[in-house]
Amino acid sequence: MLLSFGSNGNGQLGIGHEEDTHAPTKCIPMSVFPETGQPKSLAAGGNHTLVLFPCGSLYASGLNTHGQCGLPISTGKSLSKFQQVPPPPDGGRWDLISAGWEFSILVSTTGAIFVCGSGSKGELGLGDNITSCELTRMEPFSAETTIVAVSSGMAHSIALTENGELWGWGAGRQGQLGHPVGKTVGVPRRVQMGYAVAAARCGREFTFAVSATGARHTMLGGNGRFGLVEGTPVQGELLQWRNIGASWGSVLVLMADGTVKGWGRKDKGQLPSEGLHGVQDMAVGSEHGLAVVRGKVATWGWGEHGNCGLDRSQNGGDVIGDVHLVEVAGTVKRVWAGCATSWVWTE
Repeated sequence: MLLSFGSNGNGQLGIGHEEDTHAPTKCIPMSVFPETGQPKSLAAGGNHTLVLFPCGSLYASGLNTHGQCGLPISTGKSLSKFQQVPPPPDGGRWDLISAGWEFSILVSTTGAIFVCGSGSKGELGLGDNITSCELTRMEPFSAETTIVAVSSGMAHSIALTENGELWGWGAGRQGQLGHPVGKTVGVPRRVQMGYAVAAARCGREFTFAVSATGARHTMLGGNGRFGLVEGTPVQGELLQWRNIGASWGSVLVLMADGTVKGWGRKDKGQLPSEGLHGVQDMAVGSEHGLAVVRGKVATWGWGEHGNCGLDRSQNGGDVIGDVHLVEVAGTVKRVWAGCATSWVWTE
């Protein structure tokens, strides 16, 4: 069962209304979600959400003023229940997804990239200041290799290929897309890394990448804010990493031993306590995090909208210096996080 809680001013939680909630609430599709078990992935933008299932079925909820849900604006400018996004126009199935503030990146099983939403800073990879209210195919940029992952920040995105190449586009003034540094990068360009990248995540104005072994990692951008650059571990300290996540101002790395390394902004508890152990899954939102520990969900960080599972009357909803165990019926299997939104899959 897919549950959500947190910011919901545009129906992005997909629970049938537009009120914030701190209680995990069952998501509502317009028809039914496919009977294929838990989602393959979930991407939460500024005020919209995409949920992809293993069969390729894609659903969207939330703000759709620029068509960022992959649905015509005539469908509604805000969707409080999940509606199914049509299959890719190329005849494939949806395979990879990411979401930025007001845009979405969707990849088909054929390798084609489709984009939609606002692109004032080149976010769609179609050129500078281009907005598309309907799914538009991006020009192929790496025909000889397959895209295996995509990630989006506030206004930039990266695509990772199976041979470890990193390509990026969108806002670039902080160096989040490598060199040369420019205000915007309107079409995808290769980011020169010097090693094969195995995973990369976009923060608000930075990109963090790591090699398969963890022997190499790179912080692109950050501009010295929140100790992002200064706090980055030395090379070799991320050996045996299992998952990485990026918030607006911090990076968290789930290690093979179930602990979490983190650095960056921490004034609202964005970094979990050192006592967090036995983590099975981890998700990082704009300024908060979630972890699955022994089938339960633990949260930490800025929770003003209820996204940490606390009412605003309790310390403003924030969880600082500790973690909060959220009451959820059933066994928690997966978690995802977005812009003050939290998502849980239970069985």
